Amino acid sequence: MTILTVPQLAEVCGPLDGKGNVDAGRLRLWIRRLRHWITLGILPTNVAHDSDDVYIAAILLRIADSGLPAPLIKSVSGELHSKIGRRRTGFAKIWREATGLPRPSKVNYYLIVQISEEGTASKLGISSTTTPKEAYLGDFAPRLDAAFLINLSEVFRVVRA
Repeated sequence: MTILTVPQLAEVCGPLDGKGNVDAGRLRLWIRRLRHWITLGILPTNVAHDSDDVYIAAILLRIADSGLPAPLIKSVSGELHSKIGRRRTGFAKIWREATGLPRPSKVNYYLIVQISEEGTASKLGISSTTTPKEAYLGDFAPRLDAAFLINLSEVFRVVRA
């Protein structure tokens, strides 16, 4: 088990530009964010190369690009860790499929992050589907709150865990 340094973790999470090259500016930003989050307890101090924490970091870095505050990022991180830890749930099963290798080429995996209570709480849903139109299925019931739909298939395609 290889423990990643913060710069290695940022690079493994795939900060790529539109051409598929490493975006140096985004990489520097992600390194700062990861260090800050480790200090705040959002991510563990030691992240193993092949752990769920790499995938969680990749998701958090992308949703943080929208300007979400650290307490909400911490809420999402905590809920991801909790749901993944309950191995027998539908969420954990789909998560294992999405992070496993080889990944099915015709299946798309989506994470839905619902923000509620004026940005102080989050709820997560996950689904696997063959068409994006079905992404709201699974264990997620949208309401009138703001929500992010994250294409895990695309995020995890560039993660080198």
